[in-house]
Amino acid sequence: MKKMVWDRSEIKTFEDVFSREDFIELTDYMKLPNWSYGNISNPNSPSTPFFHNDLMEVPFFTDNLFEKVCKLTGKDWNLDRCYANGHVFGTQGAPHQDDSSGDGYTFLVYSNFVNSEVKKWKPEWGGKTIFYLTLDECMWVLPKPNSATFFPGNIFHHAESATRHFEGLRLSVAWKLKTK
Repeated sequence: MKKMVWDRSEIKTFEDVFSREDFIELTDYMKLPNWSYGNISNPNSPSTPFFHNDLMEVPFFTDNLFEKVCKLTGKDWNLDRCYANGHVFGTQGAPHQDDSSGDGYTFLVYSNFVNSEVKKWKPEWGGKTIFYLTLDECMWVLPKPNSATFFPGNIFHHAESATRHFEGLRLSVAWKLKTK
């Protein structure tokens, strides 16, 4: 991992990101059998494969929700990619950057359900997004339903595995953004 130093203030969180109707539609879409297995976050680091769902051909995500992401972040972006990741117990990502160029950002929304229902996220379920501020300092964000994390794409981070106490799929939807 390259030596980088980040300030916590560069990682922003949002609560109640989408309207109830949009969030339910997002969550319902995640229940469809559109998932593939075998994605890894960094081919150069040891990691466990996890589930992946490409959303670039789904206008609800690339038009409707993307417009709301732009409003929330206060900027008109180009959409580079949009996809969902799913983690279960034992599937943890490896530290990686989403964009090493310095002009990319990630808007990451958490959409988790347990037994087909949207629930609050319990800290004992794990599944945090871990950010590396320096080589020996980290911060983390819990994947609370309908919350989001917005960060520069060149901050090293990874998804932590859910614990065995979580009975579902730890879901996140990522919009990879480029400056216009």
